Amino acid sequence: LPGEAGRGGVAVASAHDADGAIEARGETELGERRGTWEYLYPDGGPRASGAYVDDRPEGRWVFRHADGSVRATGLFRAGLPHGYWYFQEEGGESSSRTGTYEFVSDSLVRIG
Repeated sequence: LPGEAGRGGVAVASAHDADGAIEARGETELGERRGTWEYLYPDGGPRASGAYVDDRPEGRWVFRHADGSVRATGLFRAGLPHGYWYFQEEGGESSSRTGTYEFVSDSLVRIG
């Protein structure tokens, strides 16, 4: 991701869509994502946020619907979804469940 050089090899990075809108922003070090990152919808609203350690998602992440309401929240350990995740449909119905998930770009995808 392109970014501005910072102290100690840390850069503030952002990715843009074809229209120039920011899709993601956070810090990189030696080309790897680290620290808090935020992914955005084309209108600039929050899509997902959480932290990276060694270029892998780590700790609590929150995924949002386009209206800003929470879509899913849960924990990552060593880059993999861990434990129970809380999900909420746009209509307001919520559930807590486990399963096999994969983190693809800025989305959590259930694969089993």
